[in-house]
This record gives sequence, C-alpha cells and structure tokens, in this order.
Amino acid sequence: MKEMDHDEALQLFTQHAFKSDKPIDDFEDLKEDALHYAGGLPLTLKVVGSNLYGENRKYWKSALEKYKRIPEENIQEKLKISYDGLDDFTKKIFLDIACFFKGDEKEYVTKILGGCGFFPDDGIKKLIDKCLITIGEYDRLMMHDLLEDMGKEIVRQDSPEEPGKRSRLYFHEDVHEVLEKDKGTKHIEGILINLPWGHRKIRLGSEVFAKLERLKILIVRRCDESFCGRLNYLSNELRVLDWPNCSLEFLPTSFHGEKLIVFDISGSNIRDLGRGLQSKASIFIFNIMSICLTFKNLTNIDFRDCGDLTNISDLSSCSNLEKLILYGCKSLVEIHDSVGFLDKLVELRWKDVPA
Repeated sequence: MKEMDHDEALQLFTQHAFKSDKPIDDFEDLKEDALHYAGGLPLTLKVVGSNLYGENRKYWKSALEKYKRIPEENIQEKLKISYDGLDDFTKKIFLDIACFFKGDEKEYVTKILGGCGFFPDDGIKKLIDKCLITIGEYDRLMMHDLLEDMGKEIVRQDSPEEPGKRSRLYFHEDVHEVLEKDKGTKHIEGILINLPWGHRKIRLGSEVFAKLERLKILIVRRCDESFCGRLNYLSNELRVLDWPNCSLEFLPTSFHGEKLIVFDISGSNIRDLGRGLQSKASIFIFNIMSICLTFKNLTNIDFRDCGDLTNISDLSSCSNLEKLILYGCKSLVEIHDSVGFLDKLVELRWKDVPA
C-alpha cells in the first residue's frame, strides 16, 4: 500500500479531523503526533482523523496515547480504536455489514437491521461519519477490505478455537465444520454459506439448526447440500431467509417466520412451507403444493422458478410487502386476489406463470 507524503497526509487528516483545510490552532501541537501514529496510509488517516473530529484536547491526548502503544505496522489495531468507541448497536451493524451485507443497497440493509432492533439510520450515519463505511454507486454500503478483515477478525476472536461459539459464521471451512458436525450453539446469530466452486457436498442432519435459537440471518449463496431426512427446526428469530435453490421440499412445521423481512427461496424444490405459517386468526385450506403467508414484517418475497408451487394464498396480512417475484413458477394456477390490495407493493413479476 502506497503511503502519502507529509503534506498530502496532513491535508487529508485535516479534512477529516477538523472538517476544514486548516487545523484549529488549539490542536496545532497534537496534529503532528496524530499524523505520526496514523502513518501515511489514506485509510488510517481518514479513520483516525474522523475518530478525533469534534473532540476536546483531553480526548485527543487519551486517544493518541492508545495509538502510540500500537506497533507501527499493526494497521488493524489502529483502525479498531474507532470501532471500540462505538455503541453496542452500531458495533453490531458494522459486524453485520462486514460479514454479510457489504455491497448491498442501503435501503435493503436498513430494513433488515431495523427489524433486528439495531437502529440502523443512526448507526449507519455514525459509521459513515467515522469513515468505517462509505456509500458507493447505486446507494450501496461499501467498506475498505482492511476494515472488512478487521470486522471478521473481531468476530473470530469471540471464540478463536470453536467457530460454533461465534456470533457470525462466514468462512466456508468454519461453516462446513459447524454445520456438518453439528457444532452450532445459541451464540450464532448469522450464517453465510458460500462454498467455493468444486467444494465437496455438505451433508446436513435434520437437527442441524436445532441449537441455533438466536439465528437471525441465514444467507446461502453457493452450497451443494444434501439433507438426511426432513429439516426439523429453523429459528423463529430469522429476519433473513435467503436460500435460493434450496433442496428441501418442506420447511419445519414449527417455523412461523413472523419476524421475517426477506424471504427468498427462488429456484427451490419447496412444495409446502409448513402449518406454522398459516394465519392464527383464520383457517385456510392448505394445499400440499401451496404457500400461505401471514408475515406482517415481510418486505421481499422471491419464489421465482419454484416449479412445484400451485397456489399463492391470502397475502392480506403481509401489509408491508414491497416486492413479490413469481416468474417461472410454471405450476402456479392460482394467485389470491389479496395481491391486488397490497398498498406498499411496488414490484410484481409473474412472467411464465399459467395463472
């Protein structure tokens, strides 16, 4: 990584530490120490400067003492000081972006994190102000690779030797180890399954998720999985169930999914989502190859290319639904009239649907 010369570094640091082209006189004696500890890398200059912005001399001296104790080459530890100063909700937002949502649209992530109770409007603003994330093209949440690595290392340090006791799983070898050998625990709140091309099939038992009571995020990007029998448990804490091409024909009957915000099982073999998804206020005739949804928090539903679905039942209780994708559901013969009365629905796709 190329370092900046002194004048360039001073200009960049000043822009972030003082939101000005010139340092405040009262901090003239401290700025050179700050420059020295930040080093000449643009990322550290931005993050260190943003961490000091708006603070008094006492805070500067305390923070600079921390930077002083970090070896010059340990960039990650310098960056982590900014993370350590965040509140708990904002820390969780940072870690979720690092592990799961880097590159996703801000609005999409905000809905999910809001559903988790993390106050994302406030938290994302703080992360931007601290230069820990940026907003990229098409309003996507972006993060420097070094900051992504830092976030993932923070998660790894939760339990260096036992991945099943970490809050988030994202590295394919850890995911494979924990799921195939049933080493999951209640500590896991999010999983990304993204196995490399050519990776061997992952064999999952019917109780693979039974211990994951607090699981909020399940994202499957690439996975050649096979199940030994029927899946018996999914956490009702799930906010994201993003599992395209899922090999399951049925979801667990105990899965209610009332907290789901994003539901994507496109291209799957799903035939029946289980009685747990039926309305508690009404009784529906539940066809073996139909789906009956009553998720008040859902904003996105993607059933594209689910070839065994025949019926989309009453969606009137999905009052926040914005996107419903059904194209390629070649067995679909009935879509309930309630779809036409969803006030917030802005995207409906149903190409190649017999209904």
